[in-house]
Amino acid sequence: MMFKDRLYQKIRALILWLTMSFLALISVETAGSFRSYRPDMLHKSFLPDKDVRKLTVISFNSGLLKFGPFPLVPCVDSRLQAQVDSIFNQDVLNLKRKDRRSSPEPFVLLLQEVWTETAFLTYQSYAHKYGLTMVPSSSDEVTGNGLVIISNLRLSGYHMDFFAEDDPGADRGILQTHFRLSGQSISVANIHTSYDENLGANLSQLEQIRRYMEEYSDQALRIIAGDFNIGPELKKNMPLTASSRYFQEKLIGSAQIRQKWRRLAMNEATWNGANLLAQQPAPLVNIMNWFVDMGDWSGPEILDHLFVSRQFRLKAEPLLALNSRVKIDGCSYADEQGLTNLSDHYGIRAELEF
Repeated sequence: MMFKDRLYQKIRALILWLTMSFLALISVETAGSFRSYRPDMLHKSFLPDKDVRKLTVISFNSGLLKFGPFPLVPCVDSRLQAQVDSIFNQDVLNLKRKDRRSSPEPFVLLLQEVWTETAFLTYQSYAHKYGLTMVPSSSDEVTGNGLVIISNLRLSGYHMDFFAEDDPGADRGILQTHFRLSGQSISVANIHTSYDENLGANLSQLEQIRRYMEEYSDQALRIIAGDFNIGPELKKNMPLTASSRYFQEKLIGSAQIRQKWRRLAMNEATWNGANLLAQQPAPLVNIMNWFVDMGDWSGPEILDHLFVSRQFRLKAEPLLALNSRVKIDGCSYADEQGLTNLSDHYGIRAELEF
């Protein structure tokens, strides 16, 4: 009986792999390889040259994820405009200064799951409107991984360190960017790991992230943030998975990591059942869940994390960001007031000094 159960699980996993591979092939928004930056890709930072020793960091899984025409998070197309309105027009980034002589606040915005070409081009148009730097520079570089970084800092360069193992159809890794602020070099890394650890990708990716975090000197100004898809669970009496144990023992609990890095711990879930987009998964996810049990998606869990090098000081406690419900036309995942969430994840925001 045990042999039959294992065989059945392997057959379901194989069917899922074939399904996801097929969807990746028919997608018109295919993945591409990353290029090194060229000087003409960069926007001049509008930050003044005077000494500025503070930095706002926001990490947000936008949930703009599709395989071909099939959304993996509800209301992908209708949520996109609401997101850019909330981030840019409602000035989450403090871009609109009442006094034009005052200095804008330095910031770095790390986005995950900007998976579609439409999403990429929309964010890019808003970045250009405000004179911001956005990497990567073309949509074919982001479709296989969904990683984007937007900032008003001066960009020195960027490159992608791909994961050795990943899900079918994905091409994820560590998006590494290098900025300059007040004569200081600041390295910012954006990550999004696999969710389904049954395929072995998540644990392998966490190991690659650990090696990345361990190899840098203690004197560098560095930030790594994103959706780790694992972390300290807020659910009680839940057994630790292999990835959960690895995260707690090798990342959070590692003496070598803690000597160089500080995890800006959140006390609130970045994923939970109160989020309307997480309560009821998209139809394609329900089909995938039949093939391979993806577990309980209702949370609450802290899946999104922010690590900074020890040279940074925390100006204020990290908070949830982009977690309010808004009016989104064309999205049926709404409450009685017609409001819904911007994504199935909540963002995290930290104010740093150095």
